[in-house]
Amino acid sequence: MARTWLSVTVELLGGRGEELWPWPGRVFAVGPSHTFLDLAHAINDAFARWDRSHLSMFTLADSRLVTDTETGDEMTGPLGGPITRRWTSRRPRSPGS
Repeated sequence: MARTWLSVTVELLGGRGEELWPWPGRVFAVGPSHTFLDLAHAINDAFARWDRSHLSMFTLADSRLVTDTETGDEMTGPLGGPITRRWTSRRPRSPGS
């Protein structure tokens, strides 16, 4: 496991059928014990997203996709494309976080 923290910039490109410009963004500090699910929750909180029913997908620098198991299963079906990693929550979210 990496011992360093990463600075991750997230930009919101659009929502509710609208494209945004300039893109609102946030910078996150991500530690070695954080999961992609933790990052997805932090992004939703930072952008005050109350509708959590949308999918969360991350594209890594080498073009690999990281998403939840259900979305990954749907994507590897007839829509094509291999998914090389899927997130799992290893620890439950504490109430109020």
